[in-house]
Amino acid sequence: MAEQQREPTEHHQEQRQRVLDAAVHLFAEHGYEATGMRAIADEVGIRPASLYYYFPSKETILETLFTVAAEGPRRGVSELTRVASLREVLAAAGHGFLQGVSVLREKRVLEIVFLAAHQRPDWGQRYLAQLSDPAQEGLAAAIDRVLPAQARQHVQSVWLAKQFIGALLSFVLHEEVIRREGENDPDREGYLRQLVAVMAGGTERLAAQ
Repeated sequence: MAEQQREPTEHHQEQRQRVLDAAVHLFAEHGYEATGMRAIADEVGIRPASLYYYFPSKETILETLFTVAAEGPRRGVSELTRVASLREVLAAAGHGFLQGVSVLREKRVLEIVFLAAHQRPDWGQRYLAQLSDPAQEGLAAAIDRVLPAQARQHVQSVWLAKQFIGALLSFVLHEEVIRREGENDPDREGYLRQLVAVMAGGTERLAAQ
């Protein structure tokens, strides 16, 4: 009896995932604006009316795609309990964030949001905030744990985290523009090393004053 009760839920989740997979393909191939709910339903092989049972709108599909995919960058920054110095915290957070962004790119979600934001700038701001704000909060907590007492007089953990994640996000957007223009990807590891050196080094110098 219990198995019969679980089957509809499992089927519902499977169908939702099929819808998301179809939407990613269509959004990436034809653009968000050019893809309608009927096209997504046809791709999945269900009636348009059935599609609304899983998602009430096309925007909800896009939001779900981004929310699920953005878990990677957030987790990459939140799991920083084993590092003991500011340099290690920033380096680990940077690697975790960029690795999570790579998953977004592989799933073509970043590309879809990037294209949609050209037509709806408010969407770009909202999705980027959804990606960066939790990462900033997790990093600020980790920085606060390792920040030298002398540095606390000059540096706020929250602002240091905002600056660091903001710099990474700017690099990611720059990387996406370069990729779309067909050029080689910039040196991600080199950029991260320099960013960590500048921010950690500057904080250490302030602490020494």
